[in-house]
Amino acid sequence: MVNKALLLGNVGNNPESKNNVVKFSLATSSKYKDKDETQWHNIVVFGKLAEVAEKYVKKGSKLYVEGRITYNKHEDKYYTSIICDSFKMLDKKETQSSSQQQSNEPFEDDIPF
Repeated sequence: MVNKALLLGNVGNNPESKNNVVKFSLATSSKYKDKDETQWHNIVVFGKLAEVAEKYVKKGSKLYVEGRITYNKHEDKYYTSIICDSFKMLDKKETQSSSQQQSNEPFEDDIPF
């Protein structure tokens, strides 16, 4: 059996961290006919990956997230979350000077994943 979620979207809020668990929302969008539709997903990250998410993920970041879907019930309310197995940041790194931007020189990415 397979339980796999692949999401590409923008982070909706700055990650919240507690006990080496990081949570944030991710917005994905689709277009049907002439109508845009946005879906919000609750992302949960554990362990070492949570440390990376806490340090680098910010509101508005564009992310590709891989994980699994979980369903939970708390006080008669049902919640759906994505337990993140991996993610990739897709934002372009901001350059330090306008001369680098104009020359289109490649830059090294210092994010450790």
